[in-house]
Amino acid sequence: PEAVACAWDVCSARFSSLHRLAAHLAADHVLPLDPAARACAWRDCPQRGAALPSHSALIEHLSCHTGNRPFLCSAEGCAKVYKRADFLARHVASHAKRKASSSPSPPPDILEARLAYIRDQVALRQASLRRYSAKIRRLRLENDILIDALGNL
Repeated sequence: PEAVACAWDVCSARFSSLHRLAAHLAADHVLPLDPAARACAWRDCPQRGAALPSHSALIEHLSCHTGNRPFLCSAEGCAKVYKRADFLARHVASHAKRKASSSPSPPPDILEARLAYIRDQVALRQASLRRYSAKIRRLRLENDILIDALGNL
């Protein structure tokens, strides 16, 4: 697979998949942003610098750069993926409208791709949780030190 590069501001990190790029964008560029700074900093983006209405709107906008589509249809035999939950919900409703029939199970390569994606997402979320847990412990320790210092004044 061809590596994909991050084009956020001056970043040039490279990743083995679009999903890993999307996770990098969220964890390293979007989450650390000041909530008031909800603007895309993707190089050559026509909306670069323009404020978006919410943090989630910025994350959704980034899918046009990453192609990330995290919402997977769980219907048997379906391998559709969507970038928004409401798009997936509309699609799932279309399954309910169809007559229930015995459809062939999805090919093994689709199941393997779904499983690999889910495993990647779990690993990325676990890594983020470890980073944030360590940061919280450090901040609590710094807070305790400051409280002790103030108590000694």
